[in-house]
Amino acid sequence: MALFAYIELVTILGSRFLYPAQFSTGVIKLVIAMFTKFGTLSFVSFLPLLWVTVLQRKLFYPSALAALGFSAILLGRFNISTEMLPLASLMPWTAVSLVSVYQVEGPYTAIGMVSIALTGIFGVQSVLRAIDKQDL
Repeated sequence: MALFAYIELVTILGSRFLYPAQFSTGVIKLVIAMFTKFGTLSFVSFLPLLWVTVLQRKLFYPSALAALGFSAILLGRFNISTEMLPLASLMPWTAVSLVSVYQVEGPYTAIGMVSIALTGIFGVQSVLRAIDKQDL
């Protein structure tokens, strides 16, 4: 949480120094809202990675490969065309950017939020089931 606040503070201060004429309280509100929404939704969409990590507690490589795959999909969000909006809103890792950064309107926001929520629920339930089955 402290790192998140630090990133927001550095971004706000940087925009103040780089764009003093356009800087306002509206910019501060926009940066805080966008980063908070993006960070929260990214956390929820990455909850299935926790399940992979719990399952592979002795092996590092499956967890690292899953994290790499999720991150690659999340980074691919910047190249979303308008033709790909329906598919991008269904995939939770690309829906994060659609909802928080691009702020698309219409049914894509609702589809994206449902996709992210279902992924988070699946991740939490899978982790709890995996922990329950382990003999500690």
